[in-house]
Amino acid sequence: MKKSRDCVLFIGSCDAYIDVLKPFFILLKKYWPDLAYDIVLSTETIDYQFSGLNIKNIHPNNPNCTWTERIYDALNKIKSKQIIFMLDDFFLYKKVNSAEVERIIGWLSNDSSIATFTLWNIIGNNKASKYQNFDRREKKAHYKLAMTAGIWNKKWLLKYFKNRQESAWEFEKNAGEQSRHMINPGKFYVINNSLDNILPYNLSRYGLFAGAWLKDTKKLFEDNHIQHNFKKRGWYDEKYSSTSQSKIDAFSLNSYITPYYYLKNHKAFRIYSPEQTKSGPFKQSYKIKSGKNFFEWSPSDIYGYSIANLEIIVTYKNGAQQKVKNNLLFGNFKKIKEYYVFNTSEPNVFVTTEKDQLYKRIEIVGNIVFPAPKNQLKESFNKTTPPPNKYCEQLLSKFWFESLSNEEYRSFVKIQPEIIFDEKKRIQEEPRSEGKFAYQYDIPPNTKTAIWSPSQTTVGFSIKNLRIKLFNSKTGSHTYVHNPFPTSFFQLIKSYTIFPTIEQTKFNVTGYDKIIITGKMKRAIKPNFLRKINQ
Repeated sequence: MKKSRDCVLFIGSCDAYIDVLKPFFILLKKYWPDLAYDIVLSTETIDYQFSGLNIKNIHPNNPNCTWTERIYDALNKIKSKQIIFMLDDFFLYKKVNSAEVERIIGWLSNDSSIATFTLWNIIGNNKASKYQNFDRREKKAHYKLAMTAGIWNKKWLLKYFKNRQESAWEFEKNAGEQSRHMINPGKFYVINNSLDNILPYNLSRYGLFAGAWLKDTKKLFEDNHIQHNFKKRGWYDEKYSSTSQSKIDAFSLNSYITPYYYLKNHKAFRIYSPEQTKSGPFKQSYKIKSGKNFFEWSPSDIYGYSIANLEIIVTYKNGAQQKVKNNLLFGNFKKIKEYYVFNTSEPNVFVTTEKDQLYKRIEIVGNIVFPAPKNQLKESFNKTTPPPNKYCEQLLSKFWFESLSNEEYRSFVKIQPEIIFDEKKRIQEEPRSEGKFAYQYDIPPNTKTAIWSPSQTTVGFSIKNLRIKLFNSKTGSHTYVHNPFPTSFFQLIKSYTIFPTIEQTKFNVTGYDKIIITGKMKRAIKPNFLRKINQ
């Protein structure tokens, strides 16, 4: 492929990751055979070359500088105007779509106000754009500067790295927050569909986290005949992720609440606390115009911490104050003695208030410990606390349904299909938003049943022309699973299957060796239509 744009492939690495470079470049060469851009590798002191690739090594004048200083120095030494940004453990697992990469570089060349096209799906605060496969990130969106793979206008990347002395994790958090308050932060776009249709890598499955290997990396290397000694770094254990330096650098109690009554009237979705607290005592205060019956408190988007001496005080419109009884709290946490331990994704607390009384202020105090002690992390990993009674269950159900009707929530809606064979072998796909999909699975020998779910995390979407086809490759015979979802869990309107709740379907696969599931996902069902379904 002939290069037609002024661009380089930039790979951020370091001397300590020299063992990662060989598998990275083996996969790069295999899955990007028509790579037409110069390759730049940033390390402290090490020069590295790989047969068949022309790699330019760039080192800072001061090898002891911080990560941001080193990247800034390297970018300044590059003449090209566009940068394809990758890190050394962004392992490719499928062929790169070079034509799409070229098209994105063209978009950048034609609009100097665009900062980047991010090639890793980041949900939330996104709006449809004129660029195919990409959404526009809102000015105040979180995680705009996530150090994932992306194609950048170098002048904007330099702007964000200038005069910073931070680790990569500190940079993501601090520069990202800074961008939310800048008058002109540049335009940020993020891929809105399948992760593997342009630059196929998966930082949640393959590579390193906190210096240890993600377990799926071993199979990726084996499938590509890469021999590697994994013992040197060992395997990453998600239970203890908060003990890594990257999480410690990035952590803050960046909290928000979601009042139920606000949701119902579409006046707001989240109210953020102005405080961003590290470990230690904290006090938060939220002013609400009119909440009622219920609210959700999300302490932080990072998990692996505990809170002691937790108190939640609600002030009502009539002036009365109430300290919420702690035995009525439930959500994504586990109570261990006097500690509330949050060691599951999307940590939150659901709080029930005085029935039908409007509240106007919420105060939350406590003492946060980050990271939580290892014994607490082990005991609480992926553990939740269920609603204590039927009334709380009903409030939670109404809360989630009203969340679907809110415009901001609808930007988060994704599908992430999952299939389970004989309740043993589990395969989960990457999250994706609107558009056609087709998934094909080999059924393990002697399997009797399969369980399929279109999403385990979000609802409020529909699938047009959903088809589940069972196929026998030896005989050529096939059949379709008809009406796979019970009518109590969905509504079938014309050719659309509506999913206002998270559900799964179970069906018999005896006599077949393949499953093909196809359809077209449409997200963000209109609020009035959702309410009609719920009646």
